[in-house]
Amino acid sequence: LLPSPNVAALNLEDFRRNMDRHGYHVIDNALRKSWCDQVSEELERLKPAMRPEKVFLHEIQSGSSVSDLKLGTVAGALQGIDSIDLVRNRTYQDISETALNGVEMLLGEREMRSLVLSLNHKFPEYRLEEGVLDVKLRYINPGESKGQPLHFDVEENLGRGLAIYLCLSKDWSAMYDGQLRVHPFPFKPKDVAPRYNRMVIFDPTFLMSRLMPSSSPKEGWWLCMWLKGGQFRPPQNIPLPAELKQSLRFLYDARKRVYIMRVILLSEKEESVRESIRGLSPRTMENVVRVFHQQAHRVEAAFPTDFLLLLKKHLPLNYFPGA
Repeated sequence: LLPSPNVAALNLEDFRRNMDRHGYHVIDNALRKSWCDQVSEELERLKPAMRPEKVFLHEIQSGSSVSDLKLGTVAGALQGIDSIDLVRNRTYQDISETALNGVEMLLGEREMRSLVLSLNHKFPEYRLEEGVLDVKLRYINPGESKGQPLHFDVEENLGRGLAIYLCLSKDWSAMYDGQLRVHPFPFKPKDVAPRYNRMVIFDPTFLMSRLMPSSSPKEGWWLCMWLKGGQFRPPQNIPLPAELKQSLRFLYDARKRVYIMRVILLSEKEESVRESIRGLSPRTMENVVRVFHQQAHRVEAAFPTDFLLLLKKHLPLNYFPGA
């Protein structure tokens, strides 16, 4: 049965410490290898149904000024990443002809419920609801993939309370890249290597993420699941350097960190969108990028100039002993 002891015997103290400090937790050899191998074989059936993953972005509509932020929504497609929704808002999508018995076993049997119950028992403030909210299967095409834009997972569905990414890239090599990048802001990003049967659990509300570009003769797979949550508890015990605790104490507030990210991570977000998305005209792309800059400008306007210079000088922070 599922899962293996590495998930069933999850060290909740380690989990809490990592989620408190950085907002993510990694489990290697998360599920039984026999289950992963079974699902890897089943995934081949879904290839004909998969399509380039769509990305929905805001743009400043033509004819409106930058200051009034009248937004429209445009859809682009990722270069080299296909996907299919298996569950959307707790509703199974029509995959009857290519049923994934292994995935259904993981989602429907007692092990996933047991994980949710364990988390809620130890951390009642998570208020996770039983069962999964959304499930998406991502396929990394052989050859060159441009990755994903930097984003918050909750931008697609505000009900997402906890993200669980499972790597099913069986023959992937570290030299192919394609890491899952997480931004445990205010620290520098961490690139989690796409290792077979590696599970990454993270906070999709206060932590930005993206799949990095890759160049591989092999195909890659990620099974992405989101649990429905109420008020997910943001990280609180961020280990700031002693000399910065007074001046940067506001970073203990996760919601304020989200605003600051729009300024500090602006360049990476813009670069990732330009690199990964196809199907947008040059004019539309520039309108999308203008939204990012306008959002950052509004955040900057709320802080004194000297304080902004302090932020830009120190953030993101390097990791240090105890961080």
